[in-house]
Amino acid sequence: MDKILNKMKKNKILSSIFLFLILGLTVCVAQEDTLKPQKKPDIRTTETKVADILTEMPAKNAKHRNKLLDDMILMGHDGIIRFAKLIVPPGTGNDARARFALGSLAKYVTRPGAEQERKMCSKVFLKALSQATDKEVKAFFIRQLQIAGKDEAITPLKKYLKDDRLCEPATQALLSIKSSPAEKALLKALSSSKGAAELP
Repeated sequence: MDKILNKMKKNKILSSIFLFLILGLTVCVAQEDTLKPQKKPDIRTTETKVADILTEMPAKNAKHRNKLLDDMILMGHDGIIRFAKLIVPPGTGNDARARFALGSLAKYVTRPGAEQERKMCSKVFLKALSQATDKEVKAFFIRQLQIAGKDEAITPLKKYLKDDRLCEPATQALLSIKSSPAEKALLKALSSSKGAAELP
């Protein structure tokens, strides 16, 4: 009987020690989580985010560049359009950083698995193209669509095929899409073009 009681006492003591260790470990983990620096919410305005990204362009290396481009993508359509609005006619201001950022973004969103990002950026470029009044600025956005645009860009690009200044970049953009609708649009428009946009 004594042996049984002693065994029960030992089991009780071991259970208590085990429980104590578990509780101690739980407290330590909880304290460690509390001590970890908490990520502060980003309360910067969109304008500040744009300015901060541009100050770091061109990026130091590929990893840094990708981080900046991911930050741009996280800003969404309305954020990226802020970069597009910084593009100005040549000789009227310094937009080199904004051009570099948008050009890098156009290439970045064509990577595998980024179709949703590509579509979003293509929409930004199409909107910026439609809002631009200067032909050189329009040509810049057409060149970005040459990289990132697909079938969604065909109809907006067609109307520039008869423009003496923009027919060349628009043609290159449509050729880069490499789809049957793009080829049909190109052939139809160029067959009736005149002047600089005339089909050879």
